[in-house]
Amino acid sequence: MEQLTKLVYETCDLYLAAYLAAINCHYTTKQDLKTNRMYWQFDLTQVREKKMDYFSHKASIDAVTYADSIKCLKSMAMTGGKLEGKYSKEG
Repeated sequence: MEQLTKLVYETCDLYLAAYLAAINCHYTTKQDLKTNRMYWQFDLTQVREKKMDYFSHKASIDAVTYADSIKCLKSMAMTGGKLEGKYSKEG
């Protein structure tokens, strides 16, 4: 039986993760216990082009939506990934 591996894009960049979450890219989180750093993991096939738009300054998003996403993910990082709501890791 062949096992399919899901390609994952992982980032600790809060602002990139907030952008991807705000445009409805599903994610999971993990925390590195040694560094206490939060990582957001996205499906690579879902975010490949969107990530390029972000870094080339071609991405466009509503400012309030982006700000809400930043606040939500920052709160999640401060509480170790425990957060319920619009941008929760459950989707």
